[in-house]
Amino acid sequence: MIHPDEGPPHATISMVDGHPVHLTTTALLAALNHHHTQDHPTTEPQAGRLPMSRFRPNLVVGTEPWEEDT
Repeated sequence: MIHPDEGPPHATISMVDGHPVHLTTTALLAALNHHHTQDHPTTEPQAGRLPMSRFRPNLVVGTEPWEEDT
């Protein structure tokens, strides 16, 4: 939903319209997968790993985890 002060009643917006740039990092995905596999252990090395495509970023950079927030 759009904030009532910013659009017509019951209007909706997709994330693409609201945030045209979705930036993420390879290090952030690695950190997420590390924490995910710690919480959900498995005998298969790749089982349970989340692929980058799941988050549908349009910019992926190689940097430290969460550095894009600074």
